[in-house]
Amino acid sequence: SDDDDNNWSMRLWGPEHDADHQLDQAFGANGKLTINNPHGDVSISPSTDDRIHVSSHETVHTSSDREADKQLERLRPALQVNGNEATLSTANVDRGGVDLTIQVPANTSISMKAGRGNIAVNGLNGTIGVDAGHGNVTLNKIGGACTARMSGGDFSAHALTSTLAVSGRTEDANVSDVTGKVTLDGDFLGEVNVSKLSGPLSFHSSRTA
Repeated sequence: SDDDDNNWSMRLWGPEHDADHQLDQAFGANGKLTINNPHGDVSISPSTDDRIHVSSHETVHTSSDREADKQLERLRPALQVNGNEATLSTANVDRGGVDLTIQVPANTSISMKAGRGNIAVNGLNGTIGVDAGHGNVTLNKIGGACTARMSGGDFSAHALTSTLAVSGRTEDANVSDVTGKVTLDGDFLGEVNVSKLSGPLSFHSSRTA
């Protein structure tokens, strides 16, 4: 359970310290956001304006309050915007992580590299590229082409109006209601469920009997 995990972390690394921050910045139409988050969950959805909104929740385990303040400051996300290109990045801190909740204009394209944590992208019309570490990936109601490279965890995609390509190492995969071509190529270790495809399916797994 989560409580057991928290107790284990506390005994091993010291108590949890946390902080929250908000970032808010104007962003050009049809922009591209590049995200690098080594440890933590990432959730992305459309904003109701022409701005990027980021809510971050930083946590670190340490027995020293002074060390905690220092590490939490290091974990604070950095957002750089240059016209219609933006980069959001967080530091890789031992025994620390950042959960990101992001809202962007609906036509934004996403390029993301994530370490340990779950990824969810909902309701965007741009292209989505995800390089995922250990965690689940969920794509829902996406208008642009989607690619995901997995390194463990479950993959789920629903209501995509363009193409989908998944590679790497995936546990369970659930794909439904995709208009364009679907390519599944890699190690699929769990159940693979595919339904309601309008286009062709290319499936290859090293685990295929």
